[in-house]
Amino acid sequence: MGPAEVWWPAVESFLKRLRLPTSVAVELSPPAAIPAPTPLNAACTGYFDAYVKAWTDVKAYAWNREGHCSSVTTERTIEEAKSEALRQCVAAWKECSLYAVGQALAPG
Repeated sequence: MGPAEVWWPAVESFLKRLRLPTSVAVELSPPAAIPAPTPLNAACTGYFDAYVKAWTDVKAYAWNREGHCSSVTTERTIEEAKSEALRQCVAAWKECSLYAVGQALAPG
């Protein structure tokens, strides 16, 4: 992509012509510190770290008691994120449950 100094002036001008924001519109609070489930395999440990660091509330993390998982951070709604995380996990490992939704542990 290159340094922002190279591409930002053109992008900023384009956004202003469209009357779109060119600066931070809403300050987000830092992601919550959610404890990792145990056990987790090595891949799922990495997925969980990425999940916690994702600056969005529209995310879900599903796992099973053997340490397998599925993480979704790109859906449009919380319901879609929950559904897709569970769908992916169950498709690969059968028995899964939601562990975290948004910035908190899943209820139950």
